[in-house]
Parts: sequence; C-alpha cells; structure tokens
Amino acid sequence: MGHSGNEDITSNYIGAYPLEKMLEYNSYLLKESKPADNKSTLLEMLKGLSEEERAELMKEVSK
Repeated sequence: MGHSGNEDITSNYIGAYPLEKMLEYNSYLLKESKPADNKSTLLEMLKGLSEEERAELMKEVSK
C-alpha cells in the first residue's frame, strides 16, 4: 500500500531519531495524566531537592 522496497515498515523509522529522543518521546506517551499521580510525582521530586534548591524554587514561584 504505497510502500516501496522489501523492508518492513518499522525498519524505515528505527534510527530516524537518536535513542535519547525516542526514550523521551515514549515517556510522554506512556505517562498517565491522573492529577493524583502528578501530585505524588511532584512531591517525590521536591523531596529530592536540597534546601538551597527548594529555596530558589520558592523564590521563582513567588514572582
């Protein structure tokens, strides 16, 4: 159906993007967008910040 060559269709797309970009794009597609999940994810990220990073973040948010 409009595809030329003897290769399978998938092989035409593999390698079109670097692995890092493919993983990034796949993560966008696989993430669930439930508000509770986003909140818990954000809280986990904030727990991993240092005191200085949190202070700077709060300064940025309060602008």
